[in-house]
Amino acid sequence: RRIAAALEGAGAELEAMLRALRASRAGAGGDLAAAAAVAGPSVVLAELQMAGGHLDAARETLRAVLAAHPEDVDARILAVSVRLDAGVPGEEAIAEAERIAGEAPATASPDPRDLLAGRVLLARGKAAEAARLLESALSDFADRALAHLYLAEARRLSGDTAGAQQEYRRAVASADASPTVRRACAAAMRGMARTAPSDGDKRLRLLRESWALDPESDDCLRELALELVRSGQADQAAAMLRPLAESGDASPDVVATAVLAHALAGRTGEGVQLAERHAAAAAGSRDAALLLA
Repeated sequence: RRIAAALEGAGAELEAMLRALRASRAGAGGDLAAAAAVAGPSVVLAELQMAGGHLDAARETLRAVLAAHPEDVDARILAVSVRLDAGVPGEEAIAEAERIAGEAPATASPDPRDLLAGRVLLARGKAAEAARLLESALSDFADRALAHLYLAEARRLSGDTAGAQQEYRRAVASADASPTVRRACAAAMRGMARTAPSDGDKRLRLLRESWALDPESDDCLRELALELVRSGQADQAAAMLRPLAESGDASPDVVATAVLAHALAGRTGEGVQLAERHAAAAAGSRDAALLLA
């Protein structure tokens, strides 16, 4: 829907973008490059390249967009994101992001300089300073998921877990929240759950919220189910996992967790049936053999 809105009336370009999306899902870098050549550089194309894991291609696309349109706020924000948000950035990546942020013209509207400077400070480990800048930037970027995500990270690293949770929720609720943002917010909630080893209720609350933020995540579902098992609620864990485990779309880890939950709930026979069904679908695989064992 966002691609269609961005390219309204541009049928050939839209078709090229859709081909790029299919290529990115399949991990076919060559097809993605061909589609990019037809469509030309744009923020939407860069988002697709990032979603497909083609980060170098996304950087080149955004460099071309900013060369032609230095006032493009979306492109500049994404250009900083592609350098800093894919794993732990090194000094070279931080320096490049700082340069991109510093080149934002004063005429850009809304002015992204506080937002981007805050993200760079966050990358340098200066969470408290970053939080102050990011809070200031929210007046112009309250509708941007990345602004809330960055502020959430700054607050979390400053020790304000309640404030961080609030911003993670706002990030996911933003209209432009991407699957990448959802995954990052849910992963942060799971990380906070792991830091509360002696508070089972808090862990369950955070893991439930993590799954709510990213309901398509197998990792969120599996960690919640394991916590339910640990807290003596294996029946609930089994009921939660069974539909996905039966669908054929579940990962081996999810199926194994479902088998464990059924066994601990006293429903070993149903667990064995799930294991056998998965093993038949993945005949000969190491995962299937381990699951049956």
